[in-house]
Amino acid sequence: QVQPCADRQIIPGPGAEPTATEIILRLNRDGSLAARPRVGRQTGLDDENSRYADRVADLAIRSFVECAPLRGLPAELYDVPNGWQNFTLRYRLPG
Repeated sequence: QVQPCADRQIIPGPGAEPTATEIILRLNRDGSLAARPRVGRQTGLDDENSRYADRVADLAIRSFVECAPLRGLPAELYDVPNGWQNFTLRYRLPG
């Protein structure tokens, strides 16, 4: 569901593609965001592309904000460890 929103993001510059960003999400039962997504660890950064780290994090957050609410999430997976209530996903730039 988030992929179409992620695909609309513009890559910030050459060499940014290897960057992966953990996004920490908290959802309500209806799939809406319970809080603004937070950024966790970023990987794939080096001397050349580290200047894009903040921009890639912003794009990751934007992808989830634009596509919320998430629909069709199984209700039985809400109140379990790493369930929909509070979980982490790995975001990569499209391409």
